[in-house]
Amino acid sequence: MTYVDELCALDVKQLITRLGERLPEPEDLTPGEWLLVIAVHTSQISGVNKLPVKENWQVLDKSYSAVLASAVEAGAIDRHEQILRQINFSVALIFIVGASSKFDALNPVLIASAVLQEIPMSLTRARRLAKNWRELEPDQIQELQYIKNLVRPLDLLVERGNDLGPDPAIKQWIELRPDLP
Repeated sequence: MTYVDELCALDVKQLITRLGERLPEPEDLTPGEWLLVIAVHTSQISGVNKLPVKENWQVLDKSYSAVLASAVEAGAIDRHEQILRQINFSVALIFIVGASSKFDALNPVLIASAVLQEIPMSLTRARRLAKNWRELEPDQIQELQYIKNLVRPLDLLVERGNDLGPDPAIKQWIELRPDLP
């Protein structure tokens, strides 16, 4: 039985305990297996039974961060995907556990700040490129799509009434998001 098979056979409480104990080394799993381990983590926060997640979110968050780092090292995902997945995971945790300025993973202001730091171009340039994005080179379109995917979690946080801080760029990026490819 493989590591991934073992994880899939566990119930949610057992899985959270197992993930908190020890993860394989990056070279112990193939890139495809790392993607499956990521999927197992993701399934836990999107599953029906939220109580174990709510009670053990810190273990789950810590192990998810470690899984993402190992997946990058193993070549399963790149740094952009790692950041995007971590941001989305934190937002999902906020929806389950609640926002809190006491914990980085649950702090909407810190998440918004991380998103703004990760956006690879200025708002002015993104607006200009968004106007005629169908005429852009594929790599430019991918960059705009990455930005759109980064900003989406902020939009969700705002929709649920979370304060993302005073930076006006947050609102401007959220307003631009529908115009991005």
